[in-house]
Amino acid sequence: MKKFLKITGITALILALLCGILWGILRKQNPRDTVTSYTGAKVEIEKMAFYLKGDKISGRIYRPVQDSLDKMPAVIYCHSLGKGMEDGDSFCRGAAGKGYVGFSFDFRGGSRTSSSTGLMPSEMTLSTEIQDLKAVIKGIKALRYVDKKNIFLIGEGFGGVVAAALAAEKPEICNAIILVSPDLNYSDLLSSRFPHLRDIPDTLQTDNTVVGKKFIRELRKTDTKALLHDYPKEYLIFDGLSGHAPVFKINGFIGDHIQP
Repeated sequence: MKKFLKITGITALILALLCGILWGILRKQNPRDTVTSYTGAKVEIEKMAFYLKGDKISGRIYRPVQDSLDKMPAVIYCHSLGKGMEDGDSFCRGAAGKGYVGFSFDFRGGSRTSSSTGLMPSEMTLSTEIQDLKAVIKGIKALRYVDKKNIFLIGEGFGGVVAAALAAEKPEICNAIILVSPDLNYSDLLSSRFPHLRDIPDTLQTDNTVVGKKFIRELRKTDTKALLHDYPKEYLIFDGLSGHAPVFKINGFIGDHIQP
């Protein structure tokens, strides 16, 4: 009996040690940091990934530290060409400080340093980034602490084109969109630079990354300036981050008294 108890005790100790080692490995693989937002609220930041046909879409989720089990609205940040999820840190951290869930992620092929898998930068297109955003929204809505009826999109630079294109295609997918210096004239720029299909190169260096022929061809056929013409919900455009006076537009109208 004593021998049995001794063996059982050793087994329990080994299992406890194995569980401790496994927990340590998991913590290193998916660390959770607690920071303070500009509002003074505590915010948890954790790595999180969603999957699209086997490809990994890597991101970070920001949550307010709270005891309440209430579901929270979510803000999803879309980065510009050649950038990454780090550019959404201030937006998502600030949103979490106000009681929202924030999520920032790397588009597949969105930059040379993208941590998401499946596409090279030269293979990325507007359509692939819309697919990524759809997968992210689906994953965020499935989280138990997210109010799936309260989803907002923030798009910066080309990420603004992606957010606008998806919102225009599926207005029901989110409540509203915020665009920061969006590249809504992208199709005009590419059409003027490459007026004929024969002029389109295999690859083009732009905005700290490389895009391919498919990217250029698709954008030439997309009227990016008209994406929000028939959008039935609210949107806010904030432009003028390059040394000019800020311009705010709400549903196409200039907002004179809106503060950033």
